[in-house]
Amino acid sequence: MFMQRSSVVTSRRTFSTKVYRNYINGKWVESQSTQRFDVKSPLTREVIARTPLSTEAEFNEAVANAKDTFKTWQHTPISQRVRYMLKYQALLKENQDEIAAMITKEHGKSLVDSAGDVFRGYEVVEHAC
Repeated sequence: MFMQRSSVVTSRRTFSTKVYRNYINGKWVESQSTQRFDVKSPLTREVIARTPLSTEAEFNEAVANAKDTFKTWQHTPISQRVRYMLKYQALLKENQDEIAAMITKEHGKSLVDSAGDVFRGYEVVEHAC
């Protein structure tokens, strides 16, 4: 039996590290900060992502937007809020394997433990409705 060349090349390929963005006013935006925090895998100590150390202005913008959004949200009827939560619950269920894999990668938990965390989150949404 022999190993195909493409397998060897693939195993040596390096990938760029993901850099997270800020979520402000319903959009993902790049941070203006030049400082980043390394997110490391607890299992391998490998840097798996970088997150910006957001500027004070970006932080203030996110807080101001959250306050403005709450002014609208507080008048949203309970029935509509429940529909949002049920949609969130459906997304948790549809993406449970991917979410569990991310938890495992970022927190070093076993996949079974991570899947349990996702299920408990699903239950919390259920009880909130």
